[in-house]
Amino acid sequence: MSGAALSSLLTFHGLGGGISLLLTPSEKTVRGVLKKDPSLMVNTIPESSDIMNLPFVRKASVLLLGPGLKTEECPIFPLPKEKFCVLDAGAIKAYQNILLHEKALMTPHTGELENLLNTKIKSVGQGISLAKEYTKNFKTYLLWKRYSSFLIDSNGTVFLWETPEPKLAVMGTGDLLAGILSFYLSKSFTIPEAVQLSFSLLTQAAKNQKVFQPLP
Repeated sequence: MSGAALSSLLTFHGLGGGISLLLTPSEKTVRGVLKKDPSLMVNTIPESSDIMNLPFVRKASVLLLGPGLKTEECPIFPLPKEKFCVLDAGAIKAYQNILLHEKALMTPHTGELENLLNTKIKSVGQGISLAKEYTKNFKTYLLWKRYSSFLIDSNGTVFLWETPEPKLAVMGTGDLLAGILSFYLSKSFTIPEAVQLSFSLLTQAAKNQKVFQPLP
């Protein structure tokens, strides 16, 4: 799904996120991205053990893994503790039960959270309780994306975003959110701050979206 990765990438750039490097398993995606914008840096994913040896990756302040990737396509390597690391889509299951760190953020929707926890979530309370246990055990932030979203840290603190916007309940919104989160984290906001700012921006953009009516 090259469109997902491209959505996150272009959102990051559109906000002024600066220089980026897109790594993808698909040569087709490489060609498609360069056709859209030859100035973008894009390449195929190297061996997992070589990723942190790439000069650009060593300098990057934020790593975003997952948009457009299947779980089996996602590279698995020790996530550097000094960098913000956002795990979305295919990366969520790939990094299941791996000890992370306080700058890591998983961003599952309900289906992905159930897959991560290997259980069916039957209530909000149950979901929060299980997510709190997971974040405590694996030292990560977890953003449960739903109608009202919850951010949970490794200490069990729960932050609630309770301003739902129906226009955001469409496929692809998560890819935009991943790009926005990466932008704010690249500006050295904390994870709770970045989540709040990202939801605020995304919600306001949706509310301001023009709806074009067909001509009679």
